[in-house]
Amino acid sequence: MLALITKTPNTIVERFEGGRADINIPGLWQAQDATVGWQSPDGVYSLVEIKPFAVPDGKQVQGQPSYAFDGDDVVETYDVADIPPPPEPVPPTAADRKAEIIGQIAMIEAGQQRAVREAIIGLPGAADRLKAIDAKISALRDSLLKIV
Repeated sequence: MLALITKTPNTIVERFEGGRADINIPGLWQAQDATVGWQSPDGVYSLVEIKPFAVPDGKQVQGQPSYAFDGDDVVETYDVADIPPPPEPVPPTAADRKAEIIGQIAMIEAGQQRAVREAIIGLPGAADRLKAIDAKISALRDSLLKIV
């Protein structure tokens, strides 16, 4: 961002987005595609880069920027405020916990087809895998009963 300024007195005449500016001072000076360092022939006006605002750690900007002189530089400033802490997580409700457990049961049941197929064709260990799956489902169902 650029600023067209005068030094006596320190005045920001106009701000420009980007790195080039079309300057028109009615009755005095015109310049197209002027860049940082441009000066009017009489030395009254000059084009300078605006130093962007750096948001301090733990802060957030509020409102619109303002621009001011800091020595020979033009700086952008904002009002800042502390970033609020994140909200406390909401503990899951009983209905949430029940829905989660029912979802876990559904996933286990959806994944047991291989063990069922292996048990049907008599592969060794398949019945034990089915018993382990059933034990997981049974434990989850028991936990459902304990939710108030």
